[in-house]
Amino acid sequence: IMGFTKSSFICLLLLAYMALFHFRRKRLPLKSTRLFNAYFILAIVVTFFDFITLTTVNMIDKIPIVVNDILHTIYLLSIDWMTYALCLYVQCLLKRDLALPKWALRLQAFPVLLTSLMIIVHPIKYIHGTYTNYSSGLKVYSLYLAIIINNVILFYTALRYNKNLDNEKRTAILATVPLFLIVSIVSFLYPEALIVILYVAFSTIGLLLTGENMEKYIHKQTGMFNRYA
Repeated sequence: IMGFTKSSFICLLLLAYMALFHFRRKRLPLKSTRLFNAYFILAIVVTFFDFITLTTVNMIDKIPIVVNDILHTIYLLSIDWMTYALCLYVQCLLKRDLALPKWALRLQAFPVLLTSLMIIVHPIKYIHGTYTNYSSGLKVYSLYLAIIINNVILFYTALRYNKNLDNEKRTAILATVPLFLIVSIVSFLYPEALIVILYVAFSTIGLLLTGENMEKYIHKQTGMFNRYA
């Protein structure tokens, strides 16, 4: 149990440490920046509740079941909306070349809304594993389905318009899909592994390291800022 919580806690500390520098830094006031900030905050929330639920799920006899249910519901919802925010962020980067009609945007949001409703309404089951307890049931599998849909959209978008992304961003975005596939396969075959947090941490850090840097829009000799860059 300590091994699971240690990994989650290390990921939480790493994201919190990087957030300290990220949010103190001047950034371009763009919609893509706001979407990335929302995605990054949701990733921190996911990591925090991953650590909390890993602790409480192994203390079912000491912590009221309703507390575990609430914590797991928040955890699953934050994962659901984090992957959706990632899709919106990537599409925002390609807005000039990706003009989605309103019906397409609504259709894209439908799986997230439906999954969120199922996560809130349906009960959650707790399985006693060999090394640790873990959550299961319709809540968890509906979340996997929504994440798969979002990753398919993300992968298609990044491939279809890959020429409009810089090399670092394209690499970070495309790397998240095979990483998720590996994590999801392991999670289905061995749900006790609890390695979803690795997907969250690596994907977030990869995108953060390729984030927009305001300094590259400033002319070094004159200090003039190209606001239309």
